[in-house]
Amino acid sequence: MNFDSERIQYLRNEAAIYRLDLERAQMQPAGDGSYTVHLNAPLFDLAPLLENVPRTVHARSAAAAEGEMLTWLMNIQRAERQNVRFGTRCGWSSDQINRRPLSAEEIAAHKARIKRAADTAKLQQEMIELLESATKNAAINKAHAELEARYPMSAVQPANVCQTPAVNAPKRKGVRK
Repeated sequence: MNFDSERIQYLRNEAAIYRLDLERAQMQPAGDGSYTVHLNAPLFDLAPLLENVPRTVHARSAAAAEGEMLTWLMNIQRAERQNVRFGTRCGWSSDQINRRPLSAEEIAAHKARIKRAADTAKLQQEMIELLESATKNAAINKAHAELEARYPMSAVQPANVCQTPAVNAPKRKGVRK
């Protein structure tokens, strides 16, 4: 993207309006006059709103590096705020949802909701597995009962087979020494 002076000024104003946490990214000059922007990881998964968030962005100039940093910080923090607040804040406008920084309480409550949802999904999967195994066992027991009704089976031990040497077996001829 091309970052001219007007675009950079616009991004700076938006960063002030959105009260972006600029400490979540660092710009470092590279040896060849280019810059590298390192972005901190999002606070939690933003997949429905923002996917493929880079951890490192390379830029050819200082203006491009600043523009990339401000653009990604705005995208990340806006997605985090929307993810936390959608469905939990009634009566807030989209400006309030997007522009107010997240509080520690909001982040903790959202992480607790995520954990509860993960625990619920795990319990549901365990219940599905349990029901499937119960259904399979019931089918096996039904098939066994039908087979036993058709052909009476008993748990009789097989007759003992004599393991003694045969009485009339030919004798082994002697071995010469």
